[in-house]
Amino acid sequence: LAAYTDVKSLNADELAGVTAVVKNEVMVGQVNAAESTFNPNDPLTRSALAVVLEKLLQVKGTLPATE
Repeated sequence: LAAYTDVKSLNADELAGVTAVVKNEVMVGQVNAAESTFNPNDPLTRSALAVVLEKLLQVKGTLPATE
């Protein structure tokens, strides 16, 4: 998480959640040459939520990985 410049202001619980989803590759931030951000306060679209739910089910082992 050290690469994400915008997570330093999160409280301990929020940081733990971000750490868990990044470690399990459920969510990733945006990386570019200037900086890397996680954008923890940005809204989540329904399509992005669908991707997150699919990845969570795969991490849990209840849904096979898709290609």
